Amino acid sequence: MYFKLISKSYKINSKYRKFKNISICDYLSSKIANIIIPIFLILKINPNQITALNIFFSFLAIVFVNAAGGEFFGYALIFFLICKIIDYSDGGVARISKRKTFFGKFADSINDAFLSTLFYLALSFYCFNLTDNNMLFVIGIIASVFLLMGIFILDKFSALVRWSNTENKKNFPSYIRRNKLLRFFLTLEDINFFGVFILFIYKNNLEAVQLIFGIICFSILLSATVNLIMHSLYAYQYLNFNKK
Repeated sequence: MYFKLISKSYKINSKYRKFKNISICDYLSSKIANIIIPIFLILKINPNQITALNIFFSFLAIVFVNAAGGEFFGYALIFFLICKIIDYSDGGVARISKRKTFFGKFADSINDAFLSTLFYLALSFYCFNLTDNNMLFVIGIIASVFLLMGIFILDKFSALVRWSNTENKKNFPSYIRRNKLLRFFLTLEDINFFGVFILFIYKNNLEAVQLIFGIICFSILLSATVNLIMHSLYAYQYLNFNKK
């Protein structure tokens, strides 16, 4: 039964997770998720419960970043990786069991927005405790805020375009990154994800820590800034209608 469910999960979910449309870290996580999804199905754990589990592990990842003066940072990365895998499991279970709901999407978005932001904010504290670099600490806080802003821009733009399409009988794409600068944004996502693990490898080299965390922050700021500019331009084009 387990192996039949793996085959089913891979067949159904691979349609939504093609390599050309997602980052490398997401692609690998989605493949591992296919191994986990059958376990959730056998145990009859529904998608919303999986999302709640993901939120729990996200909190653990955030707490362990700076627990015991950063001694448990390795455990934080384990939970960080688990969250990435589980993030693809709830949607996979929902597709197979045909239990997709808008509440599930909302809960998943909340987890992505706030807990991802808090993780990188905790990472800023971690790097500050290692390097005592005030400037890097401030940049880390700003980057965390920009990360949250970038997520909200995507969600708000998508919701408003769909609403405007319905009211004005238009058919504008609600997710423009699929066709505009997609690989650029996906590359920045990979830099952020793998950068966290590289940071752990070089945690005893203070100069390397500052460089690696600086690159992570720069990629977040660049992604959020380009997101803001691009979506503002398309919002003016797609949403410049009188609200009925």
